[in-house]
Amino acid sequence: MKIYDTHVHLFMDGGIPDAYELGMARTMRLVLKNKQQVELSLEDAREHLIKGMYDPDGEKVRAAMAKAGIEKSVIFGSDFGSTIGDPRIHPFEANEIYAEVARKHPLQFIALAALDPRRPGALGHFERCVRELGMRGLKLHPAAGFLATDEILYPFYEKCADWGLPVIFHTGAQPAAPVALDTQRPVFVAEAATRFPETKMIMAHVGMDLWNEAVMYGKLIPNVYFDLSYHQFSFVTWGAQRFYEWLRFLIDECGASKLLWSTDSPLPNAMLEPDLYVKAFLVRDSDVEFSQEEIEWIMGGTAAEVFDFS
Repeated sequence: MKIYDTHVHLFMDGGIPDAYELGMARTMRLVLKNKQQVELSLEDAREHLIKGMYDPDGEKVRAAMAKAGIEKSVIFGSDFGSTIGDPRIHPFEANEIYAEVARKHPLQFIALAALDPRRPGALGHFERCVRELGMRGLKLHPAAGFLATDEILYPFYEKCADWGLPVIFHTGAQPAAPVALDTQRPVFVAEAATRFPETKMIMAHVGMDLWNEAVMYGKLIPNVYFDLSYHQFSFVTWGAQRFYEWLRFLIDECGASKLLWSTDSPLPNAMLEPDLYVKAFLVRDSDVEFSQEEIEWIMGGTAAEVFDFS
């Protein structure tokens, strides 16, 4: 069985806005206190949980992939726009870094371009990312303050349809950072998908705690898919039985061929390492039943189709 991780970040020094990095540290500090009764200061959380996850060349990810049996990962950054302050590494430069990591390890990585479409020159940069740098799709983060339905995105969707490339949207909640929250609802991705039916659109995290809204639309729109990243938190918090009941619900409503196994590494690894998240799907201690075909679709089959792996 082929296993693909379709949602991976390479944290790097200067690659994340300071306000967002602090927000992640605040959130992880709270999660560890509530879920694992671990007390950390804010500075310790930032130093050990966030900065400790820096992996600019992807070597930590490659080691985790080898341990978990993951054949290929889809890597990309996040462009939060300039609202909370740009990181020291400009997002255009970050895309080039991701493209170079994928170029060095073509059997293990493919890279997507992460963009705020409102940046001057964003469309031209995206074209260069695909045509010259070999990037294989687009990552959008509506937390920057735009909607998936904004007309500025239409040329990006049209190009992705022409090139057969997917668009991944962050959907759901965010760490305790000063970003836009109401722009990240799955309904906006669903509306964009109905306007551009030839463009493959992925709702990352199944909308997090908005998963009911995501499923309500995703089960009706053929070009909408879901990645299961971040839900290591759900597996740990809910427990295995409830998690498998939820997964069964997703399959029954939308079909396994709409689900992509993924991690959102490195942040959720603090709750459950990738090898254990793989094991949660392959070695299940539960009376909830899944067919082998369903598991194969989730672990790699859907990704192979959406990203055209060969």
